[in-house]
Amino acid sequence: MIINYDLLLIFSYTIALAAIIGIFRYKQILKSYRPFIFFTWLALLGEIVNLLCTKLLHSTAVDTNIYTLIEFGVLLWLFACWNGTYGSSKLYYYLFAIGTLVWVIDNLMIYNIHNENSIFRIFYSLVLVYLSIDQINQLLFNRERNIVYNSKFIICAGFIIYFSYKATFEIFFLVHVNWSLDFYKKIFTVFVFVNLVSNILYTLAVLCIPKKQKFILPY
Repeated sequence: MIINYDLLLIFSYTIALAAIIGIFRYKQILKSYRPFIFFTWLALLGEIVNLLCTKLLHSTAVDTNIYTLIEFGVLLWLFACWNGTYGSSKLYYYLFAIGTLVWVIDNLMIYNIHNENSIFRIFYSLVLVYLSIDQINQLLFNRERNIVYNSKFIICAGFIIYFSYKATFEIFFLVHVNWSLDFYKKIFTVFVFVNLVSNILYTLAVLCIPKKQKFILPY
């Protein structure tokens, strides 16, 4: 099955569900989850800009290359908020600094920013998969109850599904395997469905994010 363009757009914009729900839940939820809401808004904005660039410039290379670096920073911010202390948050600053260096080398030195470049995308996808697996391990170690309904678990599951396939997808383009155009269309079609599944998980996660605790002051 090769997906048509209209269906591709519909699947891509399913992130709007999470983004819209996030608008209404933003002030109610724990602050440590707010970067995830920013991520859904950023993803929706990215889809809109992507569509405009396709229509006006017939290329999405520049905006997607810039988007990946911003997305990486926002998701590192999310993991830093989840893992608390200043000392541990230094790790995420270092990861972003290394990621920025890889981005510059990939898009400005080895290749051109006007091309769809893969080195940074593979790097940041693998970093996010590792951080997601580590987060799930922490939930299991702490014996969290009803983990299937835990918003962190759902978010990380979505990240693992999406970024694992994204890394694999980009490797095919990086190594320039001499397979048919039909094969590449098929792996792109699978990627579209992977994105759809991830967007559905993100929507469920927004609904499951715990609310802030209300404190009642004693008389």
